[in-house]
Amino acid sequence: MAKIPEDVLEAFEHEKKMCMVATVDESGSVNVVPNVSLKVTGEEQVAFACCFDGKTTNNLKAGRTRVAIAIYKPRAEGFQIKGLLQKLHDSGELFDEFSAQVNPMLEAMGINGKVLHVATIKVREVYALTLPIAGERLV
Repeated sequence: MAKIPEDVLEAFEHEKKMCMVATVDESGSVNVVPNVSLKVTGEEQVAFACCFDGKTTNNLKAGRTRVAIAIYKPRAEGFQIKGLLQKLHDSGELFDEFSAQVNPMLEAMGINGKVLHVATIKVREVYALTLPIAGERLV
């Protein structure tokens, strides 16, 4: 697969990053949602919490494994990650870790939700979203 480059790892660590997750439904229609829980969980893997039984969760549960992630940090420096769903975790260490971090954040924001699943994504490709090299494949 594709090892995540250092500058992408730095973007994941930035406190003011903005992230979006895209999945597709059975007709090929794209669904894009913001996600504040994205984090790197291995050299070639990222994970995020699914906190609602909405389109993203339903697309992944239905076996549509293609996922795209956009991550930006201030000054419009960004990256796109394309990968495949490895697993939807409903329990275990990774699930517990995400629940401990995300559930209190949702509560503090006044959002009635909790971590239902944690999706692990195997990174296949990484692209630049920053001008002037936007669209350039990095790995």
